[in-house]
Amino acid sequence: NSKQLDAPTRPPCRIELRDWPFATTGRRVLRDDLGLIAAVALNERSGAVAVLHQRHAGREWSIALISLTTGATLLERTNAAWQSGKGFTWSANVSQLVVGTSGGHQLLNAELAFVGQLEGQYASDAQFAPDGALLALGYWGHGLVLPTAELRAWFAASSAPSRRPAARAGARSSCRGRTR
Repeated sequence: NSKQLDAPTRPPCRIELRDWPFATTGRRVLRDDLGLIAAVALNERSGAVAVLHQRHAGREWSIALISLTTGATLLERTNAAWQSGKGFTWSANVSQLVVGTSGGHQLLNAELAFVGQLEGQYASDAQFAPDGALLALGYWGHGLVLPTAELRAWFAASSAPSRRPAARAGARSSCRGRTR
């Protein structure tokens, strides 16, 4: 049926909170109206969960910060570049969020405003260290570990390699077994 192929339906996605270990009792649905959920980043310190999702009728992707207690949307921003959903993480101090894009990774501030883009092909993962001192970024074939104190400089300088901060002991990159 061509009508179904033109407008495929997606199953409804929901966010559930459960007791640990995952129990069949004591679970509650936080939200069930977000459409397709591509990624979730939990930060207990914030009392919220960051959700990368696409509404049922739309083509653009949104990041919503949702209260863990009420399920209310605390903040939401939309950007078509966030479509990959590869690499989605929230810093331990809740001041920065990283989201993978088709052209690398974007750094966002606590208000989900764009800070900078670190260009790279095939972004596949991102994770802040538990202590917040480092950010690890994964791409197909290589990875990069950056000190979080220097993130703004790295992300702002990405489009101009000559302005990129000099590699130091704190920043490590590995490609095909070589470290630079």
